[in-house]
Amino acid sequence: MSLAIDTSVDNFHLSLIPDQSLSDKDFITESEEKLSKQTILLTKGLTERQVKYRPLIMDRKACIINLVVNYGLSLQGLVSLNMSHIQFVRNTLVVRGENMIRNSSTNTIKLFQNL
Repeated sequence: MSLAIDTSVDNFHLSLIPDQSLSDKDFITESEEKLSKQTILLTKGLTERQVKYRPLIMDRKACIINLVVNYGLSLQGLVSLNMSHIQFVRNTLVVRGENMIRNSSTNTIKLFQNL
């Protein structure tokens, strides 16, 4: 007995591995980068206490944006950083591989290029 149901799967594409290729949408634009950097300096909408302490964290936030945008540091790499990664004598920041333990890949970032 046949129910005459069309069961063709010729036009059906099943992939267990999603497409992970990068596109332009995966990167911020220059205008988004500029807006992010300008937002750091804004005090609009902040409480009096927040405005008072804002200057103490502005440089840190600018450095974070710079490390991510200009040097390609991942969020995992960023949160894994600690003071031992800074070499003050050489003015460099040493960023090791993704897990920060294995020395599979090491990047050295010059901290103060104007010195």
